[in-house]
Amino acid sequence: MYGGYRMSSGDILLRLRGSQEGVERVVEALKAKSLDCRVKRKGQVFWIGLLGSNSTWFWKMIEPYVLDLNFAQEDDGEILSFNSGSDSDKNSDNTEEDR
Repeated sequence: MYGGYRMSSGDILLRLRGSQEGVERVVEALKAKSLDCRVKRKGQVFWIGLLGSNSTWFWKMIEPYVLDLNFAQEDDGEILSFNSGSDSDKNSDNTEEDR
C-alpha cells in the first residue's frame, strides 16, 4: 500500500500503487471480509474507497496496526516529527564520514 486517508466524514481512501491484478487481490480480500469498496484509477495510482459502515468496520479491523505519523517518540523521550523533511533529505550531500 502506498498510503491512506481517513476523511472528516469517516470514509477511508486507500492509495495503492501496483498492478491491476494486485489491486484486484486487495479488493477480493476486502470482499471476503464482507467489506464493499469502490476503485478508481488515476495514472499508475489506484484509489480504494470504503464508505459509510464499510469504513467503520475496516477501521475497527486495522486500528491496532495503524501508526500515528504525526510524531513518534524515541526511547529517550525525544519527539520526532514526520511532517518535516527527513534527515536523509537534509544530509544527502554529506559523505559517509559526516553521517
